[in-house]
Amino acid sequence: FPHVTLTHPVVSEKTARRSDLPRARAVWEITAQTNLRKSMWEARDKAMKTTGNRDPMAWVDYGPVWLRRDYWESLCARWAAGPWQQRSQTAIRNRATQPEKNVHTSGSVSYATHSQKLHHDLELAPTFRELFDRTHKRKGTDDYVTDSARTIAETYDRTMAERYTEGTPQPDLDADAWVKAAGVPRKGRVYGFGDSLDTHRVLSSYASSIAPPAHASSSSAPPVSGGEDIRGIIREELRTELQTQREELQTQRVELQTQQVELQTQRVELQAQQVEIETQRVQLQTQFSDMLQQFISIMQGVRPTQPAAQLQTMTRQGQQTIQQIYVDFCIHYAI
Repeated sequence: FPHVTLTHPVVSEKTARRSDLPRARAVWEITAQTNLRKSMWEARDKAMKTTGNRDPMAWVDYGPVWLRRDYWESLCARWAAGPWQQRSQTAIRNRATQPEKNVHTSGSVSYATHSQKLHHDLELAPTFRELFDRTHKRKGTDDYVTDSARTIAETYDRTMAERYTEGTPQPDLDADAWVKAAGVPRKGRVYGFGDSLDTHRVLSSYASSIAPPAHASSSSAPPVSGGEDIRGIIREELRTELQTQREELQTQRVELQTQQVELQTQRVELQAQQVEIETQRVQLQTQFSDMLQQFISIMQGVRPTQPAAQLQTMTRQGQQTIQQIYVDFCIHYAI
């Protein structure tokens, strides 16, 4: 699963108050969803530009390094399918019917870069409203680029004036007031923030409004949909992987049982061989003992009148015979 860089602090269940957990989880889900969607869009866009082809099946060999190849291949197949293409075309038509929501004057320069430039021009950190005017007003004029942008700015200013009377310090951004003026975040995106500004405060404020009461547990936080494609693929991959592992374990168990039977058979055969060897050894020892007794009897039967040389020769031959029998016995039974 791709690494998701969060733009808000992670709340530990061990250190956070229980009342904060539902909101923290909702913010985490929204932020992770936004970052994942952006990462997937960048991966598709890069693959399309690299291949020069809008067919997702042509992108199979050009996936991002942070995503497993089999996941990327599954995503390409899903993107090429009819249902996803239909949703994509519907989204394109919806954006075309509401052009004002997509109009700004920042061009290809990110909002974060505009903020840095404005900081340099003003010699102090710009407020969010100053940055909004910089990116939504025509250069050299005081006219907003769309009526929608002007209405949102005026509504926000009016809400701020009502909330913070004269002499009361105003925050750089009142997230709740901005959500009421610009509308709730859509698919993790906040109007007026672009892709490079930290939307944590706005998302947190919005999450607070949709989170369950403080007495509810973190597990009861409303699920936030997003990343359905890759989540579905991961679930399917996990099911397939678990099924494959179960089948492999079953096969290994059968093989192990077969090996155990074979080992048991070999052990019985080895025991039989050992019994046979022991029987042969006893028989050979008996034969050797009989031959030795016969030799001793022969030696005892030699008459003293026989020449000494003949007696020595017979004794030496008998000793050699005994030694040869013993050597053959040891070699045959590896004693």
